[in-house]
Amino acid sequence: MYPLPEKSFEADPPVERIEEASGFYFRSIILHRGCFIPQHIHDHDHATLIGFGRARGWSGEEWIGDKGIGEAFEIQSGKTHTFQALEDNTILICVHDIESSRSIKEDVCLLQ
Repeated sequence: MYPLPEKSFEADPPVERIEEASGFYFRSIILHRGCFIPQHIHDHDHATLIGFGRARGWSGEEWIGDKGIGEAFEIQSGKTHTFQALEDNTILICVHDIESSRSIKEDVCLLQ
């Protein structure tokens, strides 16, 4: 079991790519070893697939596992979650259905 660290060191920001295909919304993020995705929450269930490398995940304060290439974290609606890259060039791919991705797109528009 791994407790959620209180602090993470400064790292390069993640690189993102967004695709929509076959009714799904994919958001790809590339992380350096040790880099965290900030704790966040969605109003729908989704999965985060490991495309490359390894990652550690937490839902709230609870460690939900370490995953490698081809494995996925299942995230429930309304649960805070965060991930940490365990290897350089770790690729996380968040997978949402198109309908539920609407709130994500609205949040991105509000930030621009």
